[in-house]
Amino acid sequence: FFCCLITENTDFHANIIQYFIHLCNRKRDFLRRYFFKIIIAARRALLLDIKFLFLYTDGKGEIFMYHMRLRGLHRDMGFKIGKALQAGGQNLYALSELDDFQREFGLASQKILFERFPAVREEICGAAEAMRFPAERLAAWLMTMGCCYDVRGCTAFAFRSGGKVYFGRNNDLPPFLKKLSCSALYQPTDTGYKFLLNTSSFINGEEGVNERGFACAMTFVPPNPNEIRPGFNSMFIVRYLLESAECVSEALSLLMDLPVASACNILLADASGELAACECCS
Repeated sequence: FFCCLITENTDFHANIIQYFIHLCNRKRDFLRRYFFKIIIAARRALLLDIKFLFLYTDGKGEIFMYHMRLRGLHRDMGFKIGKALQAGGQNLYALSELDDFQREFGLASQKILFERFPAVREEICGAAEAMRFPAERLAAWLMTMGCCYDVRGCTAFAFRSGGKVYFGRNNDLPPFLKKLSCSALYQPTDTGYKFLLNTSSFINGEEGVNERGFACAMTFVPPNPNEIRPGFNSMFIVRYLLESAECVSEALSLLMDLPVASACNILLADASGELAACECCS
């Protein structure tokens, strides 16, 4: 995964594409198939007035990522997500099977999420309605991600150079999540900023950037089961900050007030060049 957040000089998009061509100069068939998809991705970014470009590859020259475009009320966007999952034939009852600890934690955490982030409550309810799935169970399952499952490793970084801000990360995830991974363009009409969210599940996410030029990412920290407390998991922290903050300083203020479920790292960057690496604990 590669993401660039640019503070000026939109010609950088062309430089990224030229570099990509250089990497793929021996794979002409691949280049013919995907070059215009890259151009379209850049154009969509500019339509949002955000200067960024997202590319996902599998290390073998193949680009893969489902790009969902969501616009409207949060409940309506959730309904669209639910319909897409239903069409994909996902068995959520099997995926969302929780043990006693996970279920208790998930139910307690969803109450905090719904109180602090009512817009995402509407989205979860919309998705559950579309799938004819219990909203309470769906929310409880989503809240366990990032703190109650197997250890995974990811890397994120940000730096300033030449008047620009660079923000990147990789996702070290199991292969079965490849087809589930999604890059969702959110354009809410009721509340919150427009943003692009990348996720290996749905509704919550690992990283993204919003229309104000604020970018955010999480990385996993192995939790101590004795220290996990009901609250926001790292993936909902990312989602909440992208929708609510326009800069790093505002995001830090919001983050300091959030009940955090378990240890995680949150990386923040904005178009002004402000950067922050946050080591969070419950």
